[in-house]
Amino acid sequence: MKKWVNQNIKMLTPGSGTLVNVFLFSFVCLLVLGGTSGAASKTRDRVYVKRAVDGDTLLLRSGERVRLIGVDTPESVHRDKPVEYFALEASNFTKKMAQKKFVWLEYGSEPKDIYDRILAYVYLEDGTFLNAELIKQGYAFAYRKFPHRFLDDFQEYERQARFNAVGLWGRFSRGRERYDVIWIGSKKKKEYHHPSCFRGAALPKNDLVRFYSKHQPRDKRFKPCWNCAK
Repeated sequence: MKKWVNQNIKMLTPGSGTLVNVFLFSFVCLLVLGGTSGAASKTRDRVYVKRAVDGDTLLLRSGERVRLIGVDTPESVHRDKPVEYFALEASNFTKKMAQKKFVWLEYGSEPKDIYDRILAYVYLEDGTFLNAELIKQGYAFAYRKFPHRFLDDFQEYERQARFNAVGLWGRFSRGRERYDVIWIGSKKKKEYHHPSCFRGAALPKNDLVRFYSKHQPRDKRFKPCWNCAK
């Protein structure tokens, strides 16, 4: 292949001055450069998952940790936070899906986060997209802080999970009423949240109060949290 390219580059040097030769010469150069850069770039790896640390973090056999892009599950192992609502369920789901199995990693625009964890989209051997599945089944929120190529899809999956009251969203439904007509609040702080608020999702069960009317929180002198008041 290299011999053929070298021969054709010599033949197509733009000495004749014809537009056709110049075009062909440029095209061959692009092929060569494109093939080289494509071979050098690495976008997918097959790795072995030693353990699921929690719902959105994996520990590989290599000792490296992987943080799933665009996904935020309730905290189960945070040093400064108690175990959050539905955290153990999310962690167990990820364990069932990926622990002690080979998976494929695909990478985004940033290779690692500030904690030196690999940032990746995780695909199981059967093609299941783990990042998306966590959100679809109500084990995770769509993480909106940083843009990524599946952000719109993930937000739609979350909306559907909330509407269908699956997973962690199940506590926000009562009969036919869905998340969009319910507020939740903290008894201690007298503060209320929209069900999609990440601060509300972290409330422990013994501090949680539910409101089934949009006027109830203010009638009971609860104030909106800073995130919901935006």
